Amino acid sequence: MTVSILVLSTSLNANSKSRTLAKSFQSQLEAAGAVVDWLDLQEHELPFCGVEDSWDQPEIRALRARVDACDGILVASPIYNYDLNAAAKNFIEFTGGAWTQKVVALAVSAGGLRSGMAPLGFINSLMLDFRCIVLPRYVYVVDEGYDEAGQPNESTSARIADVSGELVRVTKALSA
Repeated sequence: MTVSILVLSTSLNANSKSRTLAKSFQSQLEAAGAVVDWLDLQEHELPFCGVEDSWDQPEIRALRARVDACDGILVASPIYNYDLNAAAKNFIEFTGGAWTQKVVALAVSAGGLRSGMAPLGFINSLMLDFRCIVLPRYVYVVDEGYDEAGQPNESTSARIADVSGELVRVTKALSA
């Protein structure tokens, strides 16, 4: 059984480390047999949620359809001010109902070790609002988790491979 995984890169920074994580996940998920849909929010100029008529724009409808069509989702985001970035939250507001009962994994990049629990509010929202099945383990990476070229180092790559395999395994099990 093949599963479809949406890899969502939420950073709007051109030199994003979390985008690098998302690309590494994309490769690992494909190697694990998943069909991957790459979605980079940097390629979309989304309005702020709540702006009049923004919910019914063709681009918003198309993005909602992509979320709806996948079996699982990998969210890659930077941590700013002890939370996922505003672009990730804005995207959830526009596509929310399409997340219902999806399997979700997270990969986050942060400046320091102190915000390791930062994704928990986001995770709680996905579980409570949309009944998502969120993998209990996520990839949290600080600067030391990247090599000199800015790519995930060996330890980070091993964690990406583990979580990718788990995302595919759980998504297959729950999609059967």
